[in-house]
Amino acid sequence: MVGCETAEYLAEQGCKITLIEMEDTIADGVSSTVLPTLLENYRTYGVEVFTGYKVKSIKNNELICENKESNEVRIVCDYVVLAIGARPTKFDISELTKSNIEVIKVGDCSEVADISHAIKTGYDAANSL
Repeated sequence: MVGCETAEYLAEQGCKITLIEMEDTIADGVSSTVLPTLLENYRTYGVEVFTGYKVKSIKNNELICENKESNEVRIVCDYVVLAIGARPTKFDISELTKSNIEVIKVGDCSEVADISHAIKTGYDAANSL
């Protein structure tokens, strides 16, 4: 979703956007209330979407991709924004806990989820202080 929202924001600012997605759909798992608005904004701002494309390399002013049929596709670009997934961030808290310093994990450091999860865990952590 970070890549989709970044593409939407940059398109609203007047940038020509081409979104490349390795999966068959963009924003998989996004609520049915958010996705139609996102796609409508893409249509409004002329965002091109290529699904089923795998980026093989980034060269000066172009992406070299492979499509579903394993054909090489070159896409001209000025800038590339990478949003390549998320996973929990590991952080060694042993020294903190040894010193009796409370550690509260928020957002993706405890589990990868959506932005509402990150906001809620941050809010709950702030309220526990």
